[in-house]
Amino acid sequence: MTTDSLQSMEETAPSIPQGAHQYFLGLSGVGFIVLLAALVGYGVFGERITSGLNEACAEAFLDAGQKLEAVGNHTQAIQKYRQALAGNIQDDDLRFRCGRSIGDLLLREKRYGEAVAAYQELPPEAFEQAGAYTGYVTALWSLGKTPEAMQLGALWLNKAIEEENTEQELWARDILMRATDQSGDPGSALEHGQRIIALDPASDAGLYTAQVMQRQGDLTGARAQLEAFLAVSEKPVLQKAAREVLAEVNAALEASNPS
Repeated sequence: MTTDSLQSMEETAPSIPQGAHQYFLGLSGVGFIVLLAALVGYGVFGERITSGLNEACAEAFLDAGQKLEAVGNHTQAIQKYRQALAGNIQDDDLRFRCGRSIGDLLLREKRYGEAVAAYQELPPEAFEQAGAYTGYVTALWSLGKTPEAMQLGALWLNKAIEEENTEQELWARDILMRATDQSGDPGSALEHGQRIIALDPASDAGLYTAQVMQRQGDLTGARAQLEAFLAVSEKPVLQKAAREVLAEVNAALEASNPS
């Protein structure tokens, strides 16, 4: 290339406009400021934003779990509830509902040990209402953990009475009736049984209470209780069992009072 050609190229090369350097420097500065502001903003609000996303995901998993539970797909429902719990849920009520739902479904599947473990992962605040104890105490009782079932069952019963929740009171007393009887306290078992009968005369507590009386030697009381139960019971299986016990009681009464 000749000297004249090089000179010609230099003369025709594009020149940088005056002030361009200052413009680009200014633009870079603005970009840096925006980036810095974004970092500061994320530091201040990032946790709140993430929390909101986690909350939305948790609610979506909870909703999916409830739908699966409604159609009887307990295994996948449990999975969805666990996915909900895996997030950083700030809403205590939402987190407690997920945890109790897992325990309740495991109980329905008769996986009592897993159900108890699921309930035990929750703090005491998750059981502020009587109904929250239903699955927990039932799982403990079904697992044979009688002392634990009695301890939490007493809390359950007290809450049910405070709330005037008859359904929960009946359920709590039914388990406590059987648990106290099994632990060697027939007096408490009879107290719970009689209260159940007062609230629900057709309950199978009528039969159970008569059997406790029979074992305690109160044959007259057992017979009266069985006759009262048979007058109101509409369940053939329970009626049959009550008649069999009544026959035993009558035979024992006749043997103790020969004519």
